[in-house]
Amino acid sequence: MSDYILKLQGIKKSFPGVLALDGVDFDLCSGEVHA
Repeated sequence: MSDYILKLQGIKKSFPGVLALDGVDFDLCSGEVHA
């Protein structure tokens, strides 16, 4: 069992004329550091 403190699914981000992210998943578990 994972101890998620943050779980994001299907992230999309766009700017005029640019698709920056499309369907990104991100999980953050207790004790992890992402920079």
